[in-house]
Amino acid sequence: MEARIQRVASPGDTDAPESNAWIVGDDDEVIVVDPGRDADAVLSAIGDRDILAVICTHGHAAHVARAPAVVGE
Repeated sequence: MEARIQRVASPGDTDAPESNAWIVGDDDEVIVVDPGRDADAVLSAIGDRDILAVICTHGHAAHVARAPAVVGE
């Protein structure tokens, strides 16, 4: 399968602006970059594909807040 990159927006709030999660993969497997605050949106976009890794580029909550929830799946 051919790899692709998908953007998933996490909504902002009064403490931080909207952020983007990135899903890199194919029809079978993905790597999630900066899962943000909305694990449900990220997991919905992943569907039944296997998560190989979750990468956080830095420690701001807008990028890492829901990483444990995504890893848990």
